Amino acid sequence: MWRTFCLIFLGANVASAALLRHDQKVSRADGKVQEKDLLDMLTSLNEVVVGMDKEHKAFRDLSNARETSCRTTKAKLEKSLKDGNSSLLTAKQELSNAMCEVDSIQGGVDSIKKQVKAIDGEISGLQEQLAKLRADRQAAVARDSGYTQQVKAILEKAQQRISQVWTRSGAHKSAKSQ
Repeated sequence: MWRTFCLIFLGANVASAALLRHDQKVSRADGKVQEKDLLDMLTSLNEVVVGMDKEHKAFRDLSNARETSCRTTKAKLEKSLKDGNSSLLTAKQELSNAMCEVDSIQGGVDSIKKQVKAIDGEISGLQEQLAKLRADRQAAVARDSGYTQQVKAILEKAQQRISQVWTRSGAHKSAKSQ
């Protein structure tokens, strides 16, 4: 198709150039078309056609190279997108799994916090009981100490009375003689 276009274009140019040359020759006195001018014109036209063919071939080669390059780049980009989407899906799944683990761990942490709070309450209660028991023990020790002193005082008084009764009765003398 390109060649046909070139030939039509060149043919039109050749025809117009030939007509121009003919007009110039007619204006000459002899009216003969010089063969050399016609040959030069055909040679020039041939060079133009050959040059245009080379340019067209270079254009086709460049176009094909660019098409191949574009297709290769497109394939690489599509593969990169596919890999990226796959990586994205994997990352989303891993994120979802991690979020589930975080929720599970958070639930465990909340449960442990509740247990620690309950244990803290129990410890506080036990510490209060221990403080009360210590106070009760100190009171009991103080009370027992008072009782012990009272008992000792009573025993001393009882022993003094026994000694007095013993001395008055004279039983101590008879016990010594024996």
